[in-house]
Amino acid sequence: MDSLKKGFLIMFRRGIGFLFLCSVLLVSTAGCRKVEPQESREPIDTERSRLPEDSREAASFSLRVEPAAVTLHPGRAERIRVVARRSGYLGPIELEARNLPSLVRAGNVKIPAGQDGVEVELTASTRAAPESRSDVHIVGNGDKDSNASQNFAVIVRDLPFTMHVEPDRIEVPQGGAAALKVVVKRKDYPGAISIEVGPLPASVQATPTTIPPGRNEAQVPITAAGNAGEGISKGVTVRGIPISKDVVSMTSGPLTLSVLGPPFTLTTDKEIKIPYEGGRLPLKIAVPRRDYTGPIALQFRGLPAGVTVTQPKIPSGALNAELELVAQPGLPHSVNTVQAFGVAEWASNRHAASPAFKVQVEGPPLVARIEPALVPLVQGSTSHCKLDIVRKGYDGPVEVDLRNLPAEVAVKPVMIPKGQTSAMLEFTAGDKAALGDRGGIAVVGIAVERNKLAVPLAGLGTRIQEPFSLLLQPASIQLKEGDKAKLKVKAVRRTYKGPIALSVKNLPGQVTAERVTLAEGKDEGEIEVAASATAPSGSRTDVQVIGASVTSRQALSNTVVVGVAGKLFDLAVRPDIVLISFGDKALVRIVAARKNYKGPIAISLKNLPGQVVASSATIPAGKNETEVELSAGLRAEAVKKTDVLAIGAAVTAGNAQVASPPFQVDLRPGLVDLDIEPRILKLSHSSMAKLKVSAIRKGYLGPIALEVRNLPKGFKASRVIIAEKMTHAEIEVQADFSAREGDTVDAQVHGIASLVDRTVKSPRFMVRVGSVGQPPPLEVSVAPAVIPVPRGGSTKIKVTILRRKHDGPVHVDLRNLPLGVEATRGVIQKGQTSVDLTLSARANAELGSRHDICAVASPRTSLIDSGGHGNFASGHLRIDVVKK
Repeated sequence: MDSLKKGFLIMFRRGIGFLFLCSVLLVSTAGCRKVEPQESREPIDTERSRLPEDSREAASFSLRVEPAAVTLHPGRAERIRVVARRSGYLGPIELEARNLPSLVRAGNVKIPAGQDGVEVELTASTRAAPESRSDVHIVGNGDKDSNASQNFAVIVRDLPFTMHVEPDRIEVPQGGAAALKVVVKRKDYPGAISIEVGPLPASVQATPTTIPPGRNEAQVPITAAGNAGEGISKGVTVRGIPISKDVVSMTSGPLTLSVLGPPFTLTTDKEIKIPYEGGRLPLKIAVPRRDYTGPIALQFRGLPAGVTVTQPKIPSGALNAELELVAQPGLPHSVNTVQAFGVAEWASNRHAASPAFKVQVEGPPLVARIEPALVPLVQGSTSHCKLDIVRKGYDGPVEVDLRNLPAEVAVKPVMIPKGQTSAMLEFTAGDKAALGDRGGIAVVGIAVERNKLAVPLAGLGTRIQEPFSLLLQPASIQLKEGDKAKLKVKAVRRTYKGPIALSVKNLPGQVTAERVTLAEGKDEGEIEVAASATAPSGSRTDVQVIGASVTSRQALSNTVVVGVAGKLFDLAVRPDIVLISFGDKALVRIVAARKNYKGPIAISLKNLPGQVVASSATIPAGKNETEVELSAGLRAEAVKKTDVLAIGAAVTAGNAQVASPPFQVDLRPGLVDLDIEPRILKLSHSSMAKLKVSAIRKGYLGPIALEVRNLPKGFKASRVIIAEKMTHAEIEVQADFSAREGDTVDAQVHGIASLVDRTVKSPRFMVRVGSVGQPPPLEVSVAPAVIPVPRGGSTKIKVTILRRKHDGPVHVDLRNLPLGVEATRGVIQKGQTSVDLTLSARANAELGSRHDICAVASPRTSLIDSGGHGNFASGHLRIDVVKK
């Protein structure tokens, strides 16, 4: 048969007649293959063509398609690559796609002679409905052979959204802005969409814009710089880019963008000078018009503060206008660069700018300097300061006027003669002038020969002191019941030299002080203070000494602290460890053990973690406890503070303070909790399972991006977003043929709260890879499934294995134990099926439940190890740490 075929091929190439060809074909077809009809959707052999058994070895090529799966959207095209592995055949190969989804077409392509591959474009019609076909293949036809590729998947998915942009023509003036409205119609994509506009002309920009999740439209500002070139740009497109990388982008049809030049030009005076007195000055503007005859609204940038323009508008058709600059009087000297902007009110607010011009403010004709700027005065005495002026264009007499003087303070009138530049100012303070510093006194120079123009020259202040003052030391003294101490007093005499009678005020209860007099000319003395034997504990921070002269003039010393030792009460905090989550609240109980104080106690907390605030609280008179509420903000940082204190202030005993022992506040992530179902995923090769994720929100309502961590080799999981305010989502977990049979791995779902950049974690779940058609060599179980463990105590559990292949020793331990809980490890010896393990909880172990505990059995020597099956785990257990 092979020799007959070769002879036929040689004769055909040399031009043997058609009759001879027909006769040879009739003889040879008895042993030839039968080619299946093209319409058949029967699966094609992925390695070889459907040739008769006696001709398969003569196959001259095979086909392979990459990738193994293609996703299409309506109106979109994707490319696949068809690779030919040739075996002696170098001619062209005609390609045909079979079993494509409805309304999906493939380009008619062939692999040219001598080449090994070609790209084929698959296109979905705009009317294509969602459909998935996994039996699509490519049939290749050579001169003699017909072969098919392996089956591959073609998935048609609906568009995630459609997009509409209006208007389709947009005009942007130079130096101006316009806006595009982008409207999307969502289908199966709820997330954020980033909008990009381009290509844009030079110096034209589109503001980056995002359509938030759940919203369907946005305005995109388009701005043109003042130097942007005039012209029309066609082919500008708007692209919607989903934040999710798994979703395709959408592009609008082309838009037309026009950059408009100025509709007119503006010219103004080059320089305007404004006198210190202010007033009205003319401003001339010329308006050569280009293509606009309507009214023009004017704006001025760079005008000095206090200078405005009256009626800033040019009427329709006017080519010139005369405006007025209005300046307030008394403006400081300045030179400003000003520019006028004209806005075409009837032409979409197009505008033009004038060349820059100068506006110069003359400034004051007089400036001054005063020494000292703070005039020291003693009640009932006189003081002086010097005034120096600098003349700037005015040489006449200057009358000096002081305004806003303190009560009981007077200044002698002053006139600086023509040509002179200095004068002395004399201040007198009355006996009842108020003590202390006083500012805000204005020194005004009146230019007599310039229409009595008032020019502010300077500001100054006064410091009024008593004829003597007192200094009290030490800053603090602490007394015991029935004890005494001394305060030292020093007098600073200014104008008073006579005797000073001293007394003490604001002492704590049942604390007294003797009266002392500083003799004439004496500056120092001591005062003895004493606490009675029954003086209550407490302190005063406002204790002062009063000094009185023979004329009954008084002076107060500085304040000092006088305290009496001994606690009025003790404070305790319950519990001593407080757990609080982000955005959550917790209650703390404050307990007072009273001693000699029955009144109300104001409670405050000190050293709290950042973003944690405490409510105000008071233990009422006669009561012994109260509650304080702690609130943690959403943006708090996870931290453990061990030095938090409760401070109690005795309200009716001078606010004497008592601190509690330090207690602990643990600030933990708690914006949202994640739960999952099921806790055990059993998959075989190429299978898929769904993991249900529930979000228990605790103050955070924004989107949560989910991803699975610690999956074994050969597994992949979809990435999912729980939308704003939503609480549920499903994650698809799939195993391919590279997953090792018998593997058992703990995985976990991580959720990213994107609005506050926080990550939360679900309980762990178990992923098992089942053997194809075979049960696992070992199965592990634990009794009981719910294990109570008392704080400071222990309990026992029994771990049992079911042996199928492995009869050797098996090591057993527990995984994912709660904080403060420990477990012994055990060995199930050869031939045995169980072992007892002991769980122990420390005295400070964390109370509560943990649901992701599992027992893990590890064979050490057996065929299981050599087969790569690894460890075997039980189902999830629950451990409850309880009070003993």
